[in-house]
Amino acid sequence: MYGSIDVDVLSFLEKFFLYGGLIWLLAESGISRRSATGMVAGTLFATSIAETYLPHRSAEITDAVMALAIGASLR
Repeated sequence: MYGSIDVDVLSFLEKFFLYGGLIWLLAESGISRRSATGMVAGTLFATSIAETYLPHRSAEITDAVMALAIGASLR
């Protein structure tokens, strides 16, 4: 929230590339795009829930929502 806009945009673009690339690779390996998107979003959601057990961290679902949006846009 208080970081540099340049760093925030770079982080967003990096996550978009990584999550989109993973969904695309899973789809190319024979898994349906819907299943690939669900797997990536589910994994991201699970790691977000796991963050609640780390000290001074709060869970966020933005990565999982971003993966769902990327999967929808690849459709």
